[in-house]
Amino acid sequence: MRKSVVLLGASLLLLTACGQKSGQNQSGDSKTGLSIVKKDSVVTKSFQQKQTVQGIEQTLTQTISYEGKPFKKFVINLEQILPESMKSVLAGQDLESTKPHLISAFEKAAGLDKFKSLGGVDVKTDITKD
Repeated sequence: MRKSVVLLGASLLLLTACGQKSGQNQSGDSKTGLSIVKKDSVVTKSFQQKQTVQGIEQTLTQTISYEGKPFKKFVINLEQILPESMKSVLAGQDLESTKPHLISAFEKAAGLDKFKSLGGVDVKTDITKD
């Protein structure tokens, strides 16, 4: 019985000594970590989703940048691949001359023109040859 009490006491003493030593190292490491990563740093996260809507393939990318709790910037990027029937209709036309009309029609059909009227919202629409 006496041997087990002495052994238990020695192991507690050893664990306590090792615990204090590693606790000192951890506090030193946390100071270094705090100097590298600041509390008010800007964090950016992106989410991407591929889907098919009404037979049209889409890639939706959402990018959120925030500093602390409030967000600083929110970007939605929607890429659509035109169906072959639409590509064949547009194949014979000059893209640069029809581009403003196509963008306007797309924005009205998608409801993006309503977003343009909101304050703090920037809507950019582009059509490429791809």
